[in-house]
Amino acid sequence: MKHFLFIRGLPASGKITIARELEKQFGWRVLWIHGIKNAIWDVVKKHDLRQLMREVLDPIVRFMLEEKLDIIFVRTAMDRETIERVRAEVAKHPDYRFDLVTLLADKQTLLERAQSRPFDEHRPSDEKSLNEYLA
Repeated sequence: MKHFLFIRGLPASGKITIARELEKQFGWRVLWIHGIKNAIWDVVKKHDLRQLMREVLDPIVRFMLEEKLDIIFVRTAMDRETIERVRAEVAKHPDYRFDLVTLLADKQTLLERAQSRPFDEHRPSDEKSLNEYLA
């Protein structure tokens, strides 16, 4: 059976760290939606890309499922709609198991991790930007 692991959580909660470790240990492919969103933002220079990401997400998920890959899907957004859309797409493939993992961390831990990472204009990097994201 193939795996579709959906990892979600706030910025700096450890999503990519865990995904990279699973990729290294098991060879599962990582689909990091934030990375795709950043690449698109760099071109169009608009931060609110929700509609475009909804349109892009489904075909990407379908393609990876059709390729019969073990997938680690990493998403910052906590929205139930995205989870249910992806879960429904995975359910069309009986050879896949869908698991959802939510990573949590207290605000101080998120802040420490955010401040320890290299600067990225798309991620919270200080208390002010973290507070804005959490709001």
